[in-house]
Amino acid sequence: MINNIQTYALIAEIIGAIAILISLIFVGLEVRQSNTLVKTNALRESTQIWTGEYVKAFGNEESTAFIRKAANQYDSLSKDEQGRFYALMMGFVGAFDNIYNQHEAGTLRDEVFYSIALAYYGLIGLPGVQSVLSENAPALAPYLLDFSTVKLLAREKEKIKLSFEFLRE
Repeated sequence: MINNIQTYALIAEIIGAIAILISLIFVGLEVRQSNTLVKTNALRESTQIWTGEYVKAFGNEESTAFIRKAANQYDSLSKDEQGRFYALMMGFVGAFDNIYNQHEAGTLRDEVFYSIALAYYGLIGLPGVQSVLSENAPALAPYLLDFSTVKLLAREKEKIKLSFEFLRE
């Protein structure tokens, strides 16, 4: 009788261990699927935010001409135009801040971050953008102002200069 009880207990332990193992495998698969979903959502959100800023800033010839003028001749703008330019540039800053943080959290692939970051740093490197940010947003985080603080871009100065060529005079 005691032998039978011990046998049943041993069988129950083995079945319990197998059940725990199966549930851990299931949890692992669920976590993997959840991580994939988070990364997919981060990619979709990042590209939508970034594309939205492009459309606002460069959606037509008038807005593109305004950005070109502001990026190269910021001091010639009226106060109202400076405010408009500031709002447009802060849209890019906010979008990039979101993208940067998603990349740092590991939810945005390097190649996606890299391509957006090259464009972002090319834009903020323009003289008028530097002026509007230094005058109106002097306390921005270093990674929002200087590409060299981002490991992935530390040696990409020449590629960054190629961004937004159509804005350069």
